[in-house]
Amino acid sequence: MSTTTDQLQAKSPENGGLLLSQHLLQVAEAAEAIARGRGIDPELARLGGLLHDIGKAHPEFQRRLTQKRTPADKPFRHELASLFFLPLFPQAQWEPLFDMVVAHHKSLARDPSDFGLYDFDQMGEQFEKTHLDAPTQRWEEWSESALEVLVELGIAGRPISRAEALAALDWCLERTYALIEGRVLGWSPWKGLLVAADHLASALMHQTGANLPRLFRAADLSPFAGTHPLYPLSGKETADDGKAHTLVTAPTGAGKTNYLLRRCRGQVFYTLPFQASINAMWRRIKEALQEQEVDVRLLHGSSRVVAYQAREEEKALQDKVGAAVKVLTPHQLMGIVFATRNYESLLLDLQGADVILDEIHTYGALTQAILFRLVEALHGIGCRVHVGTATMPTALYDQVLALLGGPEMTRITTLTEEELDTYDRHTVHKLPDWEAVQTVLAERLQAGDKVLIVRNRVKDAQQLYHDLQEQYPDIPKMLLHSRYRRMDRAELETKLKDKFDDDNRPGPCIVVATQVVEVSLDISFGCMITDTAPIDALVQRFGRVNRRRLPAAARKLHPVYVVAPPTTKTAARPYEVDVLQRTYALLPDHGAVLRERDLAGLIDVVYPTVELTSLDGFARFRDGQFLLPLLTHEPKSVLLDLLEIDSVTGVWLKDYDAYSRASPDERPRFEIPLNHRDAVRAKLRQHPHGNQPYLIDEQAYSEETGLHMERLMAETGYEIF
Repeated sequence: MSTTTDQLQAKSPENGGLLLSQHLLQVAEAAEAIARGRGIDPELARLGGLLHDIGKAHPEFQRRLTQKRTPADKPFRHELASLFFLPLFPQAQWEPLFDMVVAHHKSLARDPSDFGLYDFDQMGEQFEKTHLDAPTQRWEEWSESALEVLVELGIAGRPISRAEALAALDWCLERTYALIEGRVLGWSPWKGLLVAADHLASALMHQTGANLPRLFRAADLSPFAGTHPLYPLSGKETADDGKAHTLVTAPTGAGKTNYLLRRCRGQVFYTLPFQASINAMWRRIKEALQEQEVDVRLLHGSSRVVAYQAREEEKALQDKVGAAVKVLTPHQLMGIVFATRNYESLLLDLQGADVILDEIHTYGALTQAILFRLVEALHGIGCRVHVGTATMPTALYDQVLALLGGPEMTRITTLTEEELDTYDRHTVHKLPDWEAVQTVLAERLQAGDKVLIVRNRVKDAQQLYHDLQEQYPDIPKMLLHSRYRRMDRAELETKLKDKFDDDNRPGPCIVVATQVVEVSLDISFGCMITDTAPIDALVQRFGRVNRRRLPAAARKLHPVYVVAPPTTKTAARPYEVDVLQRTYALLPDHGAVLRERDLAGLIDVVYPTVELTSLDGFARFRDGQFLLPLLTHEPKSVLLDLLEIDSVTGVWLKDYDAYSRASPDERPRFEIPLNHRDAVRAKLRQHPHGNQPYLIDEQAYSEETGLHMERLMAETGYEIF
């Protein structure tokens, strides 16, 4: 290796100190592998990988790797400097190369920092003076070093004159204006490919090549085949009948997971609503496929925490393209609807895949609209969509079925009324208020029951847990909700499964939780006491009681106690008060059996119509097409704002120093999910490192009970729900 190529760096010393030639080669190899997996020209993809960051050879980029920026420094984008090397390639290849290079970090236009190529030119920035000529070296000098790297990597190099470089830039500007002002709509697979390759190689670095052979390798899903007399869906035929999609309605414990997986033919994206449930599903699928050389990955904010004991490259792969099976939440697919950052890579990964939308059960107007748009987009890009639910209103069911092409394109699977009758598991008892709970709880504990108590709001769950600690100090108990450090949350989920749900471990015990236990946690309690929730959510909660499927002779009915809902809008949050009141009124009482065959009718009474919230001002996939100019994306995720999803994190003040010292891979373990709006209203300061999490007062958090937001809000007067 020459002295020049041995000196040019792609990353700063604190980020690995990778040589530029090494980074370009790793990205090129990743791009080639991804292209082969997606049916794209692999040689052209390789060229894009070699070209994309050659602008890092620019002396200004090399200076900024080791020196702090000064106020006098002008914006510098290394990828724009890479465009000056287009003359090395036939002009017929310029468009895909341009797509791969120009916007792999920034949107072509409307970039939040105004660093897009279109933005630069609109502001009159003479960026060619900064990007072509360096303060200490002119184009003819530094381009020679860049060419030396490219020649070493197999590009037929030759000197590029200053006039040629500027002519290439003019061509790039002409294409930019044609795309943006000409409103050339759509998405670029080339950009998606390069972004995916860059992320993969940057995460794996020297381990990149070893992990490429598994990309886009489909799993053999035969471990999920087989019939069992206790699980009706196990006996339902799933052979390919020419129908791409699936709609299956069946109660908890009918074998939906295996049935849906058996309907899949390629890559699988398995979505579930809550973190705890996807952790459990990931472990289940990973164990079933452990003998196969395929990637089963987990994707959510805490995925690296859950996979903490895995090898470094396994953790780094979690959110990258090419997994055989990826387990995630539906919200993590919504980038394709709202065209948020890196949505092109997500589209590239999803094309032709099987997408399972399991445990779909929350049907507020906004959530219905988002589900509708997601199904529309997935269908529009050629995915096979498989929807599994225990509770779906008929009005929504019909609309989803129509989106998927109707019965001609969709396999519809349900259980017979006789089969449904075997799933009657609960007797229902209504309670007027939480004072009435005291007597019931004492009786159930005296009987040795394992009691699951579900509150709708975190602060109510925390207060109840505190009260029960005083009332029943000697009875094992735990609290579970969404506001924990990620390392604590992972430990609690393990504790819930290992110490409270072991069938061989007798009661009594108490688990106090929020909605996080509603879906797919394979836990079974003896009875439940719960706030009223919407009928669909309530049915899911009941699924954590008497969950185990037993032979008919051994089946028993177990009690669920439902506390009357509040009467005001504020007290009913996060739900709508009229939905809660309709649900409560429809439930049986006095120990009557909740009949599984009656649930569909109850749900239709609570949700008689579908009134979709209009997303036309936000959704970028509508009527079968993407409505954003090529090589652009939305500067922020409107989904986070619409749903008030936990879009930021906090860190406990006790962890301040540990977080500062931790590696990027370790820092998520310390982070606590927060709602951005709450953090701002609480006037929280931010940590200077990592994701710049908001600082949580020492008194506002404990490993046992999690984050108490009301303590942070005490001085603001803002009430947390």
